[in-house]
Amino acid sequence: MLTLTLSDILIYTKTRQQCWHLFSSALNRQPSSEFVDDILMVLERVPDPLIGLSPDFTQGMQWMQQLRREAHAQGIAAVTTALNVEWLRLFRGVKPDQRFKPARASAYAVYDSHSLLEYYARAGLKIAHPYLEPDYAGVQFAFMAKLVSRELSYRNENAVQEVRGSIRQERGFWHEHMSWLPQLCSQGGEQAETAFYRGLLLFLAGFIKLEQLWLDECI
Repeated sequence: MLTLTLSDILIYTKTRQQCWHLFSSALNRQPSSEFVDDILMVLERVPDPLIGLSPDFTQGMQWMQQLRREAHAQGIAAVTTALNVEWLRLFRGVKPDQRFKPARASAYAVYDSHSLLEYYARAGLKIAHPYLEPDYAGVQFAFMAKLVSRELSYRNENAVQEVRGSIRQERGFWHEHMSWLPQLCSQGGEQAETAFYRGLLLFLAGFIKLEQLWLDECI
């Protein structure tokens, strides 16, 4: 069993917040030239602690990093078009044969959306998007990023009780509303045609396994 210092925990909590931000940015924004520029900047800021913990992290990051080379070789317009087609197909369920489920919890299981909205409200964090549903994966990722960001602030203030409360919220949200994500990673990872989204889903698959273990251990 590892013994972690307070500094280790702070670094890892910041890493978790950055990862949730990466996932939410990638799923919530329809690809554009600005999207490609912003994602490349986000990838540069994803720190090292995760790399090396799992082959999924290393391989996933390598695939995502191909975006820079593709943009240079093919041009932003061509890369953006390919990412748009993939984003709509993998996550929004927009395709002729409807073989792909949209990246929504309610597409994978019987789901209580009212309970989800109540969870958002109880946390005191407003999650709104003009065209993305509350149970859409990217919206849930954004919510987790906000919860972990709040936890990080409490840790920096050494507010022990508030840290414990944040972790309970994160773990509760994970178990109640995000247990369907491995199915999304499996479906999308098998069908992804672009290196970026294939890498993103592989990285996400590894991350959510580690996140569940981390939150359970913290409790």
